Amino acid sequence: MESKICPMNSDVKANALFLQRMIVGYGFRPTEEELINYLKSEEPGLGESFCIIPTLQDIYKINPWDLPHEFNEKSIIPSNDQECWFICPKTQNGRKTLCGSSWKITGKTKDVKAGSDSKKIGSKKVLVFPSDAPTTWVIHEYHLPDNDLNGNYVLCHVMHRRDEKDDTSSRASYLPDSGS
Repeated sequence: MESKICPMNSDVKANALFLQRMIVGYGFRPTEEELINYLKSEEPGLGESFCIIPTLQDIYKINPWDLPHEFNEKSIIPSNDQECWFICPKTQNGRKTLCGSSWKITGKTKDVKAGSDSKKIGSKKVLVFPSDAPTTWVIHEYHLPDNDLNGNYVLCHVMHRRDEKDDTSSRASYLPDSGS
């Protein structure tokens, strides 16, 4: 499969980063319905002058803690958080192996419904990356219905869930140095 990573305009990326740093609450927070609709587009990741959600050949062969860096390199929407999105080829099995560990599906597949009429537009699987400590890396894997033309792709929303008592980061750490 050819990469669907799009060239990006550095000015647009710089403006998006500036807004994210300066405006509290500004960021990329798509709904499940928006993610499914993005995946439904004729060529996910193409047809844009810049790339919002990049494509990875095999997300499951990259360490989860390296994925935010991959996203920031390839997307026009920078992420200060340990959260990112990718379009990936669909895999057939439920176990996704990486260096002796596996992403494991947890729970049942859930329907994603359109907000306006509650019609099923896709589905979501949740995968976790086990470690010695309770897992903190999660993927929400969004699928189109089987009869959809782009059913060979999934959209993966990767999140690092931090332990609240260990989270000492603050909004101030993202602001540029005032030069004083």
